[in-house]
Amino acid sequence: MRTQNLLVVAGFLAATLLATPSHAGLMQYEVTFGPTDFNDGGVGSFVWDDSTQLISNLTWDFGDGRAGGVDDPSADWSRDIFSEGTLAQYVFEVLTGNDVHGFECGMDISCKANFNFTNGLFGYPGTNMQFARSGLNQTTYMLRVGLDYSQPGTFTASKVAVPAPATLLLLSLGLIGLGLRRRWNSGDSYRK
Repeated sequence: MRTQNLLVVAGFLAATLLATPSHAGLMQYEVTFGPTDFNDGGVGSFVWDDSTQLISNLTWDFGDGRAGGVDDPSADWSRDIFSEGTLAQYVFEVLTGNDVHGFECGMDISCKANFNFTNGLFGYPGTNMQFARSGLNQTTYMLRVGLDYSQPGTFTASKVAVPAPATLLLLSLGLIGLGLRRRWNSGDSYRK
C-alpha cells in the first residue's frame, strides 16, 4: 500500500513539474564592484532571461546599508533605444560584454548605462549609478552622491547557474526511485 502511495506522489510531482513553464532561459549574474573614493567596493546581481531578452532584479550593495537597484517597471526594459534594440539588451551588453543585438560596445565605441532616481533607482547611492564599457572591454562604474561623482571603479559580471524545472524533475524522480528501491529491497530482506 505504501508503495502505491509513493507512486501516486511521484506521478503527481512529475505532472506538476511538467506543467510548470520552463525557465531554462533564466541566467543569474553576480557583479563584483572594485573600490572607489566613495567606498571599498561591493557586490550586485541581476537576472537575464535569454528567451525574452529582458533584465530583472538589477541590484547592488556596498555594505553598511548602502544598497540600491533598478525598479523593473520604472526602467521599462523593453523600450527601444537607438533604433537598434531594447534597453535591456543594451544594458546586458554593457554589463557582460555579450553581444545580443549588435551594439558593439568595446574597442572603439564606449557604451554607458545610467540609472537615476527618475528611472527607477532606489537606495544608495541615491542619485545616480553609471555602468560603462569601453576600449579593450574595460568595465567601469561611477556613483553620484548629491552633486559629487566618485572616481571610476571597475566591475565584473559573471554568470551563475539557475536550475530549470526539468532539472528539478529529474532530481526528484531520482530520489523517489532510490526511495522505492530501498523500500522494495527492505521488503525482500524482511520476507527472507
